Amino acid sequence: MIKIDEKKGIFILYTKHTAMILQNLAGFIGMAYYGEKIKIAESEYFCRTDVRPYTPEELPGEEVSFHSIYPHVYPFYGCGNYRETAFRAEQENGSDTCCLKYIGCSIMKEKPKLPGLPQSFTKNCNTETLILYLHDETAGVLAEIMYTLFQDSDVIAQSVRIQNQGENPVMLKRVLSSCLYLEGDLELITLNGTWARERYVQRERINYGVKQIGSINGASSHTHNPFIAAVRPETTETQGEACGMA
Repeated sequence: MIKIDEKKGIFILYTKHTAMILQNLAGFIGMAYYGEKIKIAESEYFCRTDVRPYTPEELPGEEVSFHSIYPHVYPFYGCGNYRETAFRAEQENGSDTCCLKYIGCSIMKEKPKLPGLPQSFTKNCNTETLILYLHDETAGVLAEIMYTLFQDSDVIAQSVRIQNQGENPVMLKRVLSSCLYLEGDLELITLNGTWARERYVQRERINYGVKQIGSINGASSHTHNPFIAAVRPETTETQGEACGMA
């Protein structure tokens, strides 16, 4: 189920047991909450709608400070965000900074198809999709951020489509399909291995820094399975809080 309060700038995505809350703050969409299902009335607490916005419009001299801490759902390169970004594009003049701002949204019942790409299927599934439209005015780039809810389970499929609506060519240097913010003490589970020893479970604490799981073989293979799970230290194979991505 998808609930939208445009006046307060809140988007709530409900699956069977979880909730994801997105917030529109001065045109920037951020992730305010993702976790156990909560009531709609509680969503405003996470969005801090009663606090004066700490935004570039309110405090023009603090743009870098805002972008460096705001949990953008699709973080972009430049504008003061010095964390890992999901999107980076180079314009014809050599500039690779951008500023993706919210211009609208839509809801559809089915899951958008991704021609030529691996994807999940929704046959006989109860699904609903929220599409957020983020636009960079200078480059003319439109990013469509799509969240498909499989409402009979706790699965959210996220994908991204980039369109060049400007007059000049744009070179895409980085386009990731999702960005997720999790808080608290967490451990990372990955599935690594080799022939006859596939999917060996590796579990370690998530610390500061960058952790990459991937393969340069041209295919994922059994060496580094394209799967991760962020779990609480007390989580076991049968119970506990876990968030998996594949």
